[in-house]
Amino acid sequence: MSRHKMLMAILLGVLPAACHRSDEKPAPSAAATAQAQGAPATERGDPAKTPPPPPAAPAAPALPTKAESQPREVDAAGLTLRLHDNGHVTLLGKDRWGGAIDTTYENRDFLLKALPVLERSIGPEQVAALRRALATPTEKPRGAK
Repeated sequence: MSRHKMLMAILLGVLPAACHRSDEKPAPSAAATAQAQGAPATERGDPAKTPPPPPAAPAAPALPTKAESQPREVDAAGLTLRLHDNGHVTLLGKDRWGGAIDTTYENRDFLLKALPVLERSIGPEQVAALRRALATPTEKPRGAK
């Protein structure tokens, strides 16, 4: 046997045919062993006598969820600001080129921090309106005195 073939046989986990002793009998399969020991047909792997699988368990009922009220909508100079009960804020409208704006932010702070980037695509009156709408009683909009 060539060196290349022997290396391939070792790498593939296959013993070369020259190493197999012809007087050895192959090991019996698990099904043949079970059949010889008198095991029932299902253990022997007989597909004709295999019982059907048990029925699936019924689905669990859905947990009741807290009914979320409709988000409060605020008009911000042509943009719609939706303030959700869970704190999320959705901004809807058109940018200065007519492209759609439909973005949801985690909370008011995320939208406030995004305003410097949004200022590039929306008008200054919209930015000012968004700052006023997002201001909380403890927080004054930027530029307010």
